[in-house]
Amino acid sequence: YNGLTGSVQFIYPPDTTSNIVYHIYLNSSGKIVSANFITHWTGSVNTYNFTYNYDGDGNIILCEQTLNSSGLSYTSYSKDSMVYENGNMTAKYSFNKDGSAPYQLYQYIKVTYSTAENKMGYFETYDEEPSSMISGQNQFFPLYGAFAKNLPQQTELYDALGNLTYRINYTYVIDPKGYVTEENITRSVLSPYTFNRQFEFSCN
Repeated sequence: YNGLTGSVQFIYPPDTTSNIVYHIYLNSSGKIVSANFITHWTGSVNTYNFTYNYDGDGNIILCEQTLNSSGLSYTSYSKDSMVYENGNMTAKYSFNKDGSAPYQLYQYIKVTYSTAENKMGYFETYDEEPSSMISGQNQFFPLYGAFAKNLPQQTELYDALGNLTYRINYTYVIDPKGYVTEENITRSVLSPYTFNRQFEFSCN
């Protein structure tokens, strides 16, 4: 970090020419307002740009993205629009386009929540992310604004026509202080799987 800017570099051996460089720009509250990601893969260079807009409660309500690739003659655009109820993101609508074409909806998600409080600042690491051009920006979740008030219970992903693509259900083991110690994830419909996460906490 240098003031309100930061950078991260990932290098992938043994081919050290394959790497990702992240540049992030923060507001006075320490939340990301824009980011620039550059990837180098086997001779191709991709440049991603992100801008984030927040509501008065610190929730990301719009993320706009562009992709310039050395293998493409046009710029790809995406944007995610998020909807919140009672401190939780209940829907995200994702749009994309190429070049000067109009935006079109290509998918949306619906999220329902348990009554358990989200004490640990939990942020799911898939379609609940506030950006869809690249998945897996979990290292930046603490910089993405407000977390959901409650723990997610179910996520459903739909295509633009309203067809259910997959469903993910979440169950938790919660300690007496209300913190998650274990999470079980079950995906159904398309490419079903189960996944287990365990958490440990230490207090200073």
